[in-house]
Amino acid sequence: MRRIEEIEHEIEALRRELESTHGTETEVYSRIVGYYRSLHNWNRGKREEFRHRVAFSDLTGSTTTEPNRFAREATPVRFELFIRASCPNCPPMKTAAERLDIPGTTIDVDTQAGALRASELAIYATPTIVFFGADDEETHRRTSASAIGRVVPAV
Repeated sequence: MRRIEEIEHEIEALRRELESTHGTETEVYSRIVGYYRSLHNWNRGKREEFRHRVAFSDLTGSTTTEPNRFAREATPVRFELFIRASCPNCPPMKTAAERLDIPGTTIDVDTQAGALRASELAIYATPTIVFFGADDEETHRRTSASAIGRVVPAV
């Protein structure tokens, strides 16, 4: 009988501990005056400006807060997909990329070579897929699996 009381006491203590448990604060980074910085470090005016930002849809149909400066009238012939192990959105993007009818390379940005290649192309988030034309110039860039089909139809 004593053992059941001890277990119930332990369960009650754990229940109290769970009620007072709080997650860690999430850091949000966004571009400010040309470079990325944590919103936590922004002044009150810049935070208010961030709250008023509106996502728009560019001509290709992708939703973004920045213009698609890479979109060109060229058919992609290959792609590079930038992923990392801790990224929750990378597996669906990888699956979507595998269904494409063009060759591609998957690059892990957690490796030194992957981080260097991401830096060369100014990749700041994963997953990101970059499409290249026959002239080896970037034609499109997408950050979601659903947006890939607007660039290259799946097989």
